[in-house]
Amino acid sequence: GYDSTANVEGAYIASVGRGTWSASSRSSGLDFYTVASGSTSRTLNLRIDQDGTADFQGNNITGIGVATLSNSLLVRNTSGGGFIDSYRQTGVTAVSGNPLLRMRGYGYDSSTYQDGAELRITARGTWTGSSLPTALEVFTTDTGSTTPTLNFSIEEDGTADFQSNDITGVADITATGTVTGGQVDIKDTAGVADLKGVRDTGVAVASGNSLFSVTGQGYDGSSNVDGASIKFKGTETWNGSSRGSSFSFFTVPNGTTTQTKQLEIGQDGTADFQGNNIQGVAAVIYDDSGELTISSGAITVTGSYHTVDTESDAATDDLETINGGTIGQILYIHPADGGRTVVAKDNTGNLRLSGDFTMDNNQDVLTLIYNGANWLEVSRSDNNP
Repeated sequence: GYDSTANVEGAYIASVGRGTWSASSRSSGLDFYTVASGSTSRTLNLRIDQDGTADFQGNNITGIGVATLSNSLLVRNTSGGGFIDSYRQTGVTAVSGNPLLRMRGYGYDSSTYQDGAELRITARGTWTGSSLPTALEVFTTDTGSTTPTLNFSIEEDGTADFQSNDITGVADITATGTVTGGQVDIKDTAGVADLKGVRDTGVAVASGNSLFSVTGQGYDGSSNVDGASIKFKGTETWNGSSRGSSFSFFTVPNGTTTQTKQLEIGQDGTADFQGNNIQGVAAVIYDDSGELTISSGAITVTGSYHTVDTESDAATDDLETINGGTIGQILYIHPADGGRTVVAKDNTGNLRLSGDFTMDNNQDVLTLIYNGANWLEVSRSDNNP
């Protein structure tokens, strides 16, 4: 080109011998030179050697898919975004599982270079002119390991999978496995975020079907095990106009490994607490816990409302001891049969009464409270037949 005084040389490509030629060997390569702005000197920027390897600005490029860089690779496009394109073999259709592009961290381990974490673009189905299913995958290598592990992927349908847990949306997380970690934060700045459990699409929920559960899990010295939980279930067969459901709270008592249901909120809004139906704030309904028969002066309670009968249907029998109960429990007892008399005895066993109470008809009621050792009288009702 003309520089206002003479024609001078700018960039050029040189075909260069790479060895001594002979009748059977013509070793040669190509050198690409450019001249930078503000300079008149040519600089070698790209060299392609006789073996097909290439050196770009001091960085050896050993193949189409592998580049060994001394520092970094910068891709710029002043009119838009930069691109790194990777192509599979021309004429070979991409099928599910084929890696289309892999970007790996490469480091020296004191003896050789090894792969570290990796970003991968992978085909998720056979490619056609109208369908190019593709996913993004993130692999990391844990401390103490040399094997990259898939930890996160964005699938072809836009869903995301984190450590085998399917994430179906920004605010909705459907867990299909076990999440290992401290906490899951769900945020939705536009409204209220939801944590939902979803049963199989197309299968109607039936009564008793589990819908979702939240369980606390901890390490017991040998493995991670379940503790307390909240469980949701269907209470009828679901359809377009009906989807009855309830939820329950389970705890694990000290000294056991078994979950015990403590509270259930039913589909009708009633609550059952440890077997006692709670229908409202102002009304506590005690379920009929059944008839108890005196045996050697004692009975064992299982609830808060019992009828009591004499041993072997005797005409009269003394009740001296009541086994069972928890601290603070209220107990209501009355005779099972008005023709047989039950005498609650004061201070003979573990009953502490204002005196013996003879219940000679089935409308007599004795109300007690348990203090952990004895049953204390709250009130008595001595009614006529």
